[in-house]
Amino acid sequence: MLNKLQKGLSLTPREQSDLENLPSTFMICYLNGFEDAKQKLIDAKTLLKPFTQVYLSFKEALRILRKMKYDVQ
Repeated sequence: MLNKLQKGLSLTPREQSDLENLPSTFMICYLNGFEDAKQKLIDAKTLLKPFTQVYLSFKEALRILRKMKYDVQ
């Protein structure tokens, strides 16, 4: 999906619904040990910004990950 967005291609309705869950999915992957998922989420910021609801989910996911980081210390 991110590759399609980078290339400027349109998403199918199924991909658009998956896009709404993308920030949460990356956050869950990161919490389950996929260390590169957080960086991929951060890299996707500019691609997600035009999608208001997805971008809000993106910001919320990063906020949760930051809070968890500070809570562990």
